[in-house]
Amino acid sequence: MKKALIILVFSIYILSSCEKDETYTSVTGTWQCVEVSSVHTPNPYFVDIMRDANDSTLLKIDNFYNMGYGKEIYARIDAYDISIQSNLYGFSIVGEAKVARDFKTIEWEYEVDDGSGLIDYVTANYSRN
Repeated sequence: MKKALIILVFSIYILSSCEKDETYTSVTGTWQCVEVSSVHTPNPYFVDIMRDANDSTLLKIDNFYNMGYGKEIYARIDAYDISIQSNLYGFSIVGEAKVARDFKTIEWEYEVDDGSGLIDYVTANYSRN
């Protein structure tokens, strides 16, 4: 009896200590971004993605390109495809992304033109924490 109780307690401990796999149904939330840039040294940072309150096909991305929180850029989403063509504080940004079907990663390719003639070609990976 004691042996069965010990095995039961040990089994419950093992099962409860396993990581739970998050299930996501949307791109909204906080993402960790790792960029590979033709101009900047890679520096991981976080972004927040929200849906626009008036248009469900629009996303607001806060801290895009590590511009700082409170600086939002708009992107359009169609199923698992995101497109961006926007200006933010003098930076022209054009690109696209593919969202994984499990909503755990987003793969980006975009160009950032600061108006100086030097265009930054960027690939980025967004992942959930």
